[in-house]
Amino acid sequence: MKFCRDINYNDFGITEENGWKVTSDWAKLRKIFKRIEIAIPIMLFISSFIFVRIFEIKFEIIESLICVVIAVLIFLFVLSPLHELLHLIPVAGLKFDDKCYIVFGKGTVSAFYSREKTRKQELISLIMPFIVLGLILTLIVVSLSGIYKFCAVIVLIIHVYGSYRDIYMFFYFIKNFPANTIFYGNRYKIN
Repeated sequence: MKFCRDINYNDFGITEENGWKVTSDWAKLRKIFKRIEIAIPIMLFISSFIFVRIFEIKFEIIESLICVVIAVLIFLFVLSPLHELLHLIPVAGLKFDDKCYIVFGKGTVSAFYSREKTRKQELISLIMPFIVLGLILTLIVVSLSGIYKFCAVIVLIIHVYGSYRDIYMFFYFIKNFPANTIFYGNRYKIN
């Protein structure tokens, strides 16, 4: 596995001259994502409030804040790396070799596979982290109680909202690309 700051598609021969196109207008997507990013903190607050009311959790404010801080740290340092690795499994298996990249971009971390992917592989790659980590976190939530359950629910909520770009892109790709589309990162061509 390689780590880098950016991907230059020309280095891989992925150019418009070779028939590759950009999957989406990132300027438009950024506007959509900015709206979602404004809504996420509001939704996190509402979800947490509803959870506390439903389960009649009575924790001190300090305990609740500590849980939120712990949940954010778990999300950043445990779930995020696992999330990115799970994006690679549908295309690389468990062989994280020199075709697999973790890219540190402008305020983001993402997985990149330096080979062609079918539409099916791309769709599975997009949704797999959301489903796998969501199921694991749900089982953890169900098995815990008290303050631990509260912390686990906060982690689960952050995970769900943190996967919004993958979920959006999953449905965007289903709607906009036929089954014979080949992907290479955020580039595509139709066979």
